[in-house]
Amino acid sequence: MSEAKQNRVILARYKVPAANLEKVKALLQEMQFLSLQEEGCLVYQPHQTVEDPCTIVLYEVYKDDAAINAHRDSDHFQTIALGQIVPLLESRAVEILSQF
Repeated sequence: MSEAKQNRVILARYKVPAANLEKVKALLQEMQFLSLQEEGCLVYQPHQTVEDPCTIVLYEVYKDDAAINAHRDSDHFQTIALGQIVPLLESRAVEILSQF
């Protein structure tokens, strides 16, 4: 299978100040609802780590690279994720994974 046709997984790790946690969680629920309506988004699931509830890990699966690009270009990603969530974070790390 060519790489361009493989599912892609995104793991995003957010460190959220305690004062912003409930707001970020609410915004992520909105992102989840909107992202799952995208044709290429197969999974969009936020998680909190057990050891530190202020650490959120997003697990996302997309059909291919084009689906990731469509997600990143979407109005909800631009306005909610980048415009509202990212400014509330202490840190953000994003990895894109492929199967081997």
